[in-house]
Amino acid sequence: MIKMLKALAVILAALLVLSPIAASDLLVFSNTDLRDDNVAPGAKLEVEFDLENSAAKDYKDVVVTAQIEGKDDTKVTKDFGTIAGGSVREGRKMTVQVPDDLKDGSYNVLLKAKGKLLGTGTKTAQAEIPFTVEQEDYSAYVDEVTLSSEKPIAGTSVDVAVKLINNGKNDLEDLKLTVEVPEIRAKQSIRIPSIEQDNEKLIYLTLDIPEDASSGIYTLKVTASNSEASASYAQNIEVTKVAPRVVEAKDKVTPTTVSMPSIKQGQGAVVSLEVTNNQDTAKTYSVVLGGVADWTTSARVDPETVTLGAGDSKTVQVYVLPKEAGDRSFTLYVKSGAELVSAVQVNVKVAATQAPAVTAGLPKIDASWLFAGLVLLAAIVAGVWLYRKGNGDQKKLSGSVYY
Repeated sequence: MIKMLKALAVILAALLVLSPIAASDLLVFSNTDLRDDNVAPGAKLEVEFDLENSAAKDYKDVVVTAQIEGKDDTKVTKDFGTIAGGSVREGRKMTVQVPDDLKDGSYNVLLKAKGKLLGTGTKTAQAEIPFTVEQEDYSAYVDEVTLSSEKPIAGTSVDVAVKLINNGKNDLEDLKLTVEVPEIRAKQSIRIPSIEQDNEKLIYLTLDIPEDASSGIYTLKVTASNSEASASYAQNIEVTKVAPRVVEAKDKVTPTTVSMPSIKQGQGAVVSLEVTNNQDTAKTYSVVLGGVADWTTSARVDPETVTLGAGDSKTVQVYVLPKEAGDRSFTLYVKSGAELVSAVQVNVKVAATQAPAVTAGLPKIDASWLFAGLVLLAAIVAGVWLYRKGNGDQKKLSGSVYY
């Protein structure tokens, strides 16, 4: 009996030993590590690991994902293809971006592997690697950048909205925010007095696109910095170059110059332009004014959007206040959504305002009139003197008579 029990014990032990082997027909993560497990918000986490196929058969279509646990927007994916049975992929690396707004605390990088094992279907494996986030004393990041137009037209301007966040432990003072497209020399900066700790600000800037900018895709760069912190952001922006003439297309809106007033330097003027919808359905168009920044103090178009029924027309008014004389021009662009429909250039002749001449000293007077005036003045002075002398003698005489 005892021998039988011993035999059963041996068999049971063998089963216990063999069972994990059967269960180990999986992909297995090993030697997991982080290059730096104590990071600041916005840092990059480099994850290192080995991936082992513990099965006798090949794993196919193996895909590994890495992310900060609970933060789906940090997920990155890498395709490992086929991993042969019993083989190991050693020293693999993946990089995970730590969110800029992640608070102080402990977190995990979650690794997941998924592959197809012949005869058993899809298998998965996962591992967790802990790390710590600690905010820096001074830190900022650009969270979001929004443009009023993803395809601005050369000679016009584009509004840029920048969401800037303070993710440091202290307030940020005197930040300089710059938006620029270096390739076409377009740049605008603004000073931000302060952003309190854990707060955000939405800042608006207007970036002028030079009229001589060529069509193409450029890099829009956003930087925010002071003596203690800095942040940067970049995205592509597409600039459209429009020839300085009316661009007409069948069934497209066509602006036409209606009148051209006389314009004087320093005096406001109005130009009327007619917009017509030649399509078969109602359309809403946006009207953009360009080419006025260098020779006007102010300029605007009213209205900036027009909704027209099929075949309808509407007159828009362009208001300009010239600051420089000479031959000038501006362009009125008409867009339907992101599509440029047409453009018209208006040539303007600005006349200089003549200031009245000022002559130093006395005004110029004819010599004969000057002589006559002097004679008259002398006669008046002599008469006054004689009158005063006569009155003086009378008083002296009467003063010597006593009653």
